[in-house]
Amino acid sequence: MRKALLTLTACLWVALAAGKADACSGSPGKFHFHPAGDYWQWGFVFAGTVTEIVSVPVEYGEGEARRTYTERIARFEAEEWFRGERGRTVEVLSGQTSMCVYDYRQGGRYFVYARRSSDGRLRASIFSRTRPLAEAADDLAYAREIARGEEGARIIGLVQRVSRQHAHEGWSVTPVAGAAVSVEGSNGQRWDALTDARGQFEVRGARPGTFRVRARLAEKLRVSEFDETVYVPREGEGWCYAGVVFNATSLGAVAGRVVGAGGEPVPLLMLDLLPAAARSGLARPPFFTATSNEDGEYKFDHVPPGRYLLAVNPENHVGRKLPAYPRSYYPGVLDAASAAVIDVGENQTKRTKDFRVPPPLRERTLSGTVVAEDGTPYGRARVLLIDLDYRGPSSLEAEAGESGRFTIKGYESFRYCIQAIDNAGAGASGAPRFSLPVRLPASGDVRDLRLVVSPEMRVSHCYDPTR
Repeated sequence: MRKALLTLTACLWVALAAGKADACSGSPGKFHFHPAGDYWQWGFVFAGTVTEIVSVPVEYGEGEARRTYTERIARFEAEEWFRGERGRTVEVLSGQTSMCVYDYRQGGRYFVYARRSSDGRLRASIFSRTRPLAEAADDLAYAREIARGEEGARIIGLVQRVSRQHAHEGWSVTPVAGAAVSVEGSNGQRWDALTDARGQFEVRGARPGTFRVRARLAEKLRVSEFDETVYVPREGEGWCYAGVVFNATSLGAVAGRVVGAGGEPVPLLMLDLLPAAARSGLARPPFFTATSNEDGEYKFDHVPPGRYLLAVNPENHVGRKLPAYPRSYYPGVLDAASAAVIDVGENQTKRTKDFRVPPPLRERTLSGTVVAEDGTPYGRARVLLIDLDYRGPSSLEAEAGESGRFTIKGYESFRYCIQAIDNAGAGASGAPRFSLPVRLPASGDVRDLRLVVSPEMRVSHCYDPTR
């Protein structure tokens, strides 16, 4: 059970959006399922017809680095304005040549959600609810109702089921229809609603105050967020909307605590939940990842039924973002063959005993100088420390100072080689310059390393031909 106070009104989204230069974001907003989720987020909302699409050259850079690219501009004849400027003609950046920008077709009629970016152009993201007008009945209805001066705010919500068959598969999300939802306000207002075929519900006329929103689902479904409190602001603060999303699942969960050798909690440690087949040597198996909190507590959610191993650093590689602990398995062993198997059933939360991890790895210091072929210091170069037993990309690196000196931290028992690379010093060909890779011993500090950068060196990284 988790309770969260949400001040996620559309007014807040508007404030956040105002600081962004581009209309491109990684994914739709949390309340993208309802027109209100975009209406108050985007500063320009209108319906119109594309009368012309033109290509405009845009120059950037200076001197020899000056370049030109082409942008497409869609010119609209606005039919109905809801937010922003009320001009008859409006220009909006179109896609194809602009990443993440919605692509319009000449003669098409659209319902557009746009904002003005730092270059002064209006842009509509492919992640917004911008769409052909024939598909925008909900958007048009909502915008017109707001324009007529709807009284009170709306509380909107979505109930959806999260499923997956195997650890290596992504989540599938389906709406939960017919779910009973209650909305109860601190101001005495109360509603009961059922979700529609899209898993959505909506109540209107909410006055300022806090509202407790609860979803009641079938017993076979576990709801990770079944009870939330939302806030409807006063009219002066922004008379908009409030929303909630409930994620229901019949999947399982694994939770527990990770502790050190003395029983103390280990915070911010990344853990992996692997299929039990990993103990038989499955290379780089699919996995779930979780991170322990300040009390050493962790939880893996939305886990399909199956048999699993719990591990720290299962690939035995310590990178920049991974805490420096050796590979180990629950309940506190160093090899997968001795690990305990965790059986997870449907809709089951499995609470494990403490996972006791070994002491953290000991650091080692590696330092030296990056020089050019004539022996002069070579500043600005990146120094890469490559784990020879790890098949993924390097994660440990440092930057040489102007004097060419560098210091980088590694860990005992790992086989490394080290190499310098300089992108800034690339020649006319644009190819980076490298030093010859240097193999390092498996333990102890190494000082006074000398990495010689050469325009002739074309090796892109260290490698071990014996792997």
